[in-house]
Amino acid sequence: GVVNVVMGNAPDIGDALIASPQVRKITFTGSTAVGKKLMAGSAETVKKV
Repeated sequence: GVVNVVMGNAPDIGDALIASPQVRKITFTGSTAVGKKLMAGSAETVKKV
C-alpha cells in the first residue's frame, strides 16, 4: 500500500480527491462541516472515509 500526505488549499484538495477514480480511501482530521462535505462527495464514488 501507499500513503500520501497532501497539504494545501483544502477546498481544492478535497474536490480533487473526491473526483479522482484512483483514490480509494480518504482519512481526514478537521471540522465537522468539512467532514460532512467529504462524506457526501465520497458517497457518489463509493470511497471509504
